[in-house]
Order: sequence, then C-alpha cells, then structure tokens
Amino acid sequence: MKKVLLIGSLDAHGGVGHMIFEYCKNINRKNICFDFLYYKDIAKEEKEIITSCHGTFYKVPRYTRHPIRFYKEIKKFFRMREYDIVHIHASTAMLMMYALPVWKAKKTKIFYQSHSDCVEGIVNKIMHFAIRHLVVKYASALMAVSQSAARFMYGRKRAEKTIILKNGIDIKKYEFCEEKRERVRRDLGIKDNFVLGHVGRFTYAKNHPFIIAVFEQIQRENEDARLLLAGTGEEEDKIRLLVREKNLTEKVIFYGVSNCVEELLCAMDCFIFPSHYEGLGIAALEAQANGLLVVASSCVPEEVNVTELYHTLSLSDDSAKVWAKAILAFQEKKTDRRLRYKELAESGYDIEEAAGRLERIYQEA
Repeated sequence: MKKVLLIGSLDAHGGVGHMIFEYCKNINRKNICFDFLYYKDIAKEEKEIITSCHGTFYKVPRYTRHPIRFYKEIKKFFRMREYDIVHIHASTAMLMMYALPVWKAKKTKIFYQSHSDCVEGIVNKIMHFAIRHLVVKYASALMAVSQSAARFMYGRKRAEKTIILKNGIDIKKYEFCEEKRERVRRDLGIKDNFVLGHVGRFTYAKNHPFIIAVFEQIQRENEDARLLLAGTGEEEDKIRLLVREKNLTEKVIFYGVSNCVEELLCAMDCFIFPSHYEGLGIAALEAQANGLLVVASSCVPEEVNVTELYHTLSLSDDSAKVWAKAILAFQEKKTDRRLRYKELAESGYDIEEAAGRLERIYQEA
C-alpha cells in the first residue's frame, strides 16, 4: 500500500479542497492510504470526510508568518512520519516549503500539482517566481489541472512535460431534474422568472462586480430576471453593498454555501462565469453537465469548453452591455437540459476514471 500525504487547501467548498476530497472518495483505498496537512484549521464537514477516508489531519504553522516555528515543526513532522509520496496541491510555488525536509529524500517522491494560472499581489508574485525553480528541481512529478496552470507554475518548456490531471467530477450527479428545479425555485420564491446564476467564492478571481454590472443591464430589458449567487468569501460584504447601491436587493439572491450545488443548477436558466483567472473552472463543467448555457470569460482555460453549451466573451473588449445582450439572446433559446455525460467523460472529467488514472500514477512512482 502506498502512503500519501496531501498538502493543500482542505475547504470542501473551494475548488482545490473539493477536488482533493473527490479523488480521495473515489480512489481505491485498499491500495492508497491518505493523510492531510495544511496550515489552516478545518471544519466539522472536512473532518468527517477525512475520517471516512481513514486519514489523519495535521496542522503546521504558516511559514511566512512563523518561519522559525514552522521550520522546527515541519522538520519534526517528517522525522516522526514517513510517506511514499507527498502530493502538494498549490496555487503558487510557495507551498513547496511544506515539503522542505524531504526535498532530497530518496524514499519520498514529491508530486506538485498546479491549480491556478495567476497569483494576486506583488509580494506573492515575487515569492512565487523566486521559488518555482525549486519546484522544478526537487519535484518527482510536475502536474497541473490545465495547460495554462502548468505554464504558470513551471514555465513554458516544463509545461510540455507536465502531467495534466483534470478535475474529475461525478458527472451523473449533475443531471437536470425538473422536480428539483420546481422545488428549489419554489423555496426561493421564484416563479417563471429568468434566473442567471453563478457558483463560486466571493474573491477577485471570480469577478462578482462584473456579474452585478451584467445583471443590472439585463434588468433594464427584463425586470423579472433574478440573479442567484452561491458561495461565500472575503468580498461578499462588498458585493452586498454594491447590490444595495444599485437597488437590486430584491432581485439578487445570496444563497451562501450549498451542499447541493446540483439542485441550484437545476433552478438556473443561464450560468455566468466571468473569471479574471482560473486554474481550470470546475463550476463551468458542472453547469454544462446540468445542461445549462454557460457564458464565460476568455480568461477561463480552453479545457473547460467541452460542449455546445459553452460560450466565450472577452472581459477587455466586451462591456457588461455586450454580455447582457448575449445572455438575453440565449434566454430566447429552448435548451435541451439533457446530461452531457459522453462529452465530459471523453474529455477526461469522469471522476472514477480520473481517480483510477491518479492511482496508477501513484503506483508507478
């Protein structure tokens, strides 16, 4: 049995954490044993998932805030425990520091997986580009969720040799259901209204101010339209204030965190995804699986474009008016809400097949 330590964000409702847990749930645990390490506390939900995976969670300090204590504790951690593979799921090169004691260990392989194609903040950018050569030097396997995420983390030359491991999803889970649609819309007080939707954390990357700007334009043409936003995040209060300033409070639904995203997708009529950047864009895949029309920015990796439902618009050239016009045009179309299993599976997004591939990669290491 291979013993694997997973390092990275363990927020079950975030892109990275959700993907980590989906792989853990679907991989053959008779062959692979997981432990988890990160610098943030985890909630009850994450603890239950880790327990169900027969794993243990360990917390260490954040090295940028407590460098001396971090070094002592991470060194002690690896002295007391031995792993075949340390698999780091990261948005920047900086998480490589959490495997520092085993950089040169012959018995332990380091897998580094890139989940983003951009980093915010000048200091973070400087640190990322200063450290990423260490990732290339000491990692046994370079992995990424998309080509753009590979280029960002390892550089163009190394990107060509990177293992692309896409974020697998339980495709059939997102099948459209008329009964779920009616129930969710009834619970939310939505009747025959056109519903524009988005699922994602309230962060700069997800570009919520633009979503509000587009919806404001849609309101001028269709006052009965509604906007459904699922998620939480550091910019939520700012977006709530923006909604109030534009007198859209009664038209925008802040749903919060949801454990049944597939049901919310059933209640929507169009999915908007104007991200500034994405490592991949799993929410747009889930929306396509549900049979939803998706209007996304050209900043989202091309790997997400797997069905005829997906449409791309530019953020730099196209204004909120252009996006609104395109979405209203789609509103007139009667979309077939059938499950797009074949297209998504053939593109490598079936979680069972993806988990099987990851297991083989582990076994061959």
